[in-house]
Amino acid sequence: MIKNLFLLVEVVCVVLSLQLLLSCTANSTQTLVADSAFKNKSLPVVDKVILTPAIENNVLAEFYLPETEKKVTVKEYDVFGLPNVYTIRKKIKSSKRAKSINNYLFDKLIQAEAQEKKYTSFPEFKSFRKKIHDKVAVKRFFDLKIAARFVTDKMVKDYYEQNKKDYPEGYDKSSIEILRVLSGKDRRIAAYANFYLDSVRKDYGVLYNDSLFQEISNLSFSDKETLIKSLKKIGAEKNLIDYNKTTVRIRDLIRKLTEIKPYYIARYKNMKGLKNLLDGEISNEILMDLAQKEGVYELPEVVAAVDNTPGLLAYMGRKYKENYLIEANLNIVKDDL
Repeated sequence: MIKNLFLLVEVVCVVLSLQLLLSCTANSTQTLVADSAFKNKSLPVVDKVILTPAIENNVLAEFYLPETEKKVTVKEYDVFGLPNVYTIRKKIKSSKRAKSINNYLFDKLIQAEAQEKKYTSFPEFKSFRKKIHDKVAVKRFFDLKIAARFVTDKMVKDYYEQNKKDYPEGYDKSSIEILRVLSGKDRRIAAYANFYLDSVRKDYGVLYNDSLFQEISNLSFSDKETLIKSLKKIGAEKNLIDYNKTTVRIRDLIRKLTEIKPYYIARYKNMKGLKNLLDGEISNEILMDLAQKEGVYELPEVVAAVDNTPGLLAYMGRKYKENYLIEANLNIVKDDL
């Protein structure tokens, strides 16, 4: 399946399964093992404590994908995350680290096998990928349309220079994230975003039943159960929003209210709060159309972000196991792979 699996590992990884190494390289012409513990499995293992993730982004393993011969390198940050303000470093036993690395490699190998079997061409994978593509494209469209109006390239570069330690992947790979961080700190952006969304919804012909929204916002209630009872009395089939072939009714509002936390109910005592609760999917559909028209879907950074989305690759591997390995009565376990 996978050619030339190179395990370039620290002593902490010696408890990785030897079967994993031997099975994956059964058809290989070359195997390189950096750690001497793999050459002598009787070597004693010290289960020491390691601060994880390590500052050094060491290579833990390398292997080549079939057909394309593309080399995949697995590093410290891939398995344990970046050591930044969002990732708290913890002291972890070497055996636990080894298990995490083993699990990560197992998932990577399954994903590679799915790619080799052309699983990416299957309809269910394409459908899931499209959902991620829509999400990434809309976010990037918003970055370009709104945040970029207030956050300049110089502001992004200055922020990166001042906080370089938090972005070890470099400026090019971190600039979009920094743009969003700076956007969140500027209140003008939130105000402009609301104005922009209101204007495009109007341009696209979204119709709100303002008199019905006003009637609902005038209701007296202290909890969502009381509000839901009042809404049912008004009429669950009454229309609140019409757009294209989409109709949002009071029953849709009731469904939304049953899903929210009780302490959020105060947000929906006015027309704006009620509209925001209901028109998200419509707004997203409009933004997707605008992003398509402006070519955001085809931008290299958008395509790359979609293809490298961990959830997409994990989904591909999981579905491949479910639909092909398991259905074929193959009792696949990590040690076999």
